[in-house]
Amino acid sequence: MFSPPNKPGKTVNLKSLFLSIICFICFLTFVGLLSYPFISDYLTGQRQERAIANYDSQKATSNKEYLKKMFALQKETVSLDGMQDPFKKTHAKKTNSNTVNVAKAALTPVGVLSIPKINLQTPIYNNTSDEALDEGVGVMAQTDMPLGGKGKLSAIAGHSGNSLSKRFTQVLILKKDDYFYIKVNGRIHAYRIFDIKKYLPDQVYNHLKPNKSKDLVTLMTCTPLGINSHRLLVTGERVPYVPGALNKQKGLTPFAWFLISISLIAAILFLSFLIKRCKNKILINEVK
Repeated sequence: MFSPPNKPGKTVNLKSLFLSIICFICFLTFVGLLSYPFISDYLTGQRQERAIANYDSQKATSNKEYLKKMFALQKETVSLDGMQDPFKKTHAKKTNSNTVNVAKAALTPVGVLSIPKINLQTPIYNNTSDEALDEGVGVMAQTDMPLGGKGKLSAIAGHSGNSLSKRFTQVLILKKDDYFYIKVNGRIHAYRIFDIKKYLPDQVYNHLKPNKSKDLVTLMTCTPLGINSHRLLVTGERVPYVPGALNKQKGLTPFAWFLISISLIAAILFLSFLIKRCKNKILINEVK
């Protein structure tokens, strides 16, 4: 029997449709991978905002009692962290009857840190556990809680990195005479940066020394980005708080705009490449 020949136009259309679908799937996959860090950062930011809102809703009197409990808890758990670098813990996880209570306390904020220059507002937790540093920043073991007072030194550690959720990434751009603020027990404490130094991880605790006549807070993170061989210590001395100073914190930070711009440019270039490639394949099939 005679079989009619295949229509070349129909074959080309099917191939073109197939190539278009493949290109579209590749594009969606690319966009998904590109947007995942931003979605993750957004969700982390939402959790932090809820933690800050819950903290703000607490009464000052009850919060003061809570901070005392947190300080006692920090002393009980200091044997876990000791004086190790908070970013390179090597101790084995210990479990006991208080494990559940300790884990719950690790995600209960004891204060709120704000740095207007880098548009940062994040909860402060009473320790540097992985859970605490994933959700905000934490008070380092064997340093004071951020209650304020002469002769006190509170060291607060936070992660830095390429993700927007790494709360201390832009601490690297802070300079002397910049300000940061800590909200604790219904009050706002202002700190002016006067010292910025870099040390090896095992040298950090040797340089965390309180001053009998000053109220100090040190912010610590890893540096340089991606290498993390050293620790950056940014120390501020408490000064009188000027009402309204925190209102300057608005909009996205330059770093956030930079990441968004790079991502958009990359997406446009990748999409243009896919469209051009698909068109070339369609033209080749039509010529055949």
